[in-house]
Amino acid sequence: MNANQGAGSAAAGGRRPAERSTLDPPARSGAEPPLRLATTLAIIVTLLLIGHLVGAALGLLAPRTIDVAVDSAGTVVLAVAVSVLVLAGVALALAALVLSILVVVRGRGALRLGAALLLASALGGMALSLEVTGDPAMLPAPMIAAARVMEVLETALAVIRFALDAAGLILLVRGIRALRGRRS
Repeated sequence: MNANQGAGSAAAGGRRPAERSTLDPPARSGAEPPLRLATTLAIIVTLLLIGHLVGAALGLLAPRTIDVAVDSAGTVVLAVAVSVLVLAGVALALAALVLSILVVVRGRGALRLGAALLLASALGGMALSLEVTGDPAMLPAPMIAAARVMEVLETALAVIRFALDAAGLILLVRGIRALRGRRS
């Protein structure tokens, strides 16, 4: 081996390049922004926001449609469909949580800020969750008032989380557009 060969392999570090992730382009200097991760996160958050809107719309319609008689086969199909939608929502929320963490760690500027808002919304939703079930009319008067306050707080938290998700998505899309503009 001559001196040039030794210097060349020392400059290369004598190591094989790390395997490339399918979600992220290879980092040239270790500081490449996670464009694909951010794009995937934006798509998932958009699907989650659409799901929240559809769920809210169905929630408004549910009291009127519950009295409709459904046969046993229809009940099973409805239960399976709802279960699949709930599991898909949980899977999307988990994917959004993981992608948000990755974009916060690897991203810069608007990407990082948007992902941080999405992360705050996801973690806040896990930590702060209120739900009032049952018939509050069966409770004493002070408990009825407390149940109504909890319902208002639950709605307010849902609106705040939706607003955080929407703001995070807007910032994420701005960051993605800026990165794509720079690369063009």
